[in-house]
Amino acid sequence: MTQTTIELQSQLAARTELESRAKLLAQLGNGWHLAEFGIALGAGIAAGSVALTSFAGDSLVEVLAASAIVWLFSGGRGASEQTERRAQQLIAGSYFLLVAYIVSHALYDLIAGSRPSASWVGIGLAAFTAPTMPLLASAKRKVGRALNSSATSARPGRTRSARTSRSRSSPAYSSTPSPAGGGQTRARHW
Repeated sequence: MTQTTIELQSQLAARTELESRAKLLAQLGNGWHLAEFGIALGAGIAAGSVALTSFAGDSLVEVLAASAIVWLFSGGRGASEQTERRAQQLIAGSYFLLVAYIVSHALYDLIAGSRPSASWVGIGLAAFTAPTMPLLASAKRKVGRALNSSATSARPGRTRSARTSRSRSSPAYSSTPSPAGGGQTRARHW
């Protein structure tokens, strides 16, 4: 074997390991986001809260986005620029659906004059998510950068996917207002 062949095999093995790690992180995130979806949806329906049902919707969007990452790194597609672009489009489309849901339900509640009830479950869920999601997002971002995959490195920074933790728009930071708002609602009911 030549030195070049050995180097290529080493690079391929490292990339394969990183792709496996990206898929594992996406799958672990999906497990959490599916549980989060169920909790947030139940709490949101019980409280009549667009914020909590939107949080549930965001969890589903996260599942769709992470599933695009799993798809990207399955079947040898990870090195394809065309596939990378397609994964980015799938992720962007899922966020568009979430925005449409939030806007339509927020407008409905505004017009109807609906007021949500306080939800201790929702407050607890958001309080748990706020400090834990940046850890998952950071791990995904690190792997995405090593793979030179903008779909992987940008998505978790979005997460509630945010761009970077420095911008404070990471997954958990966008969920932080939920416990504060829920706590204010609960305090007004006392």
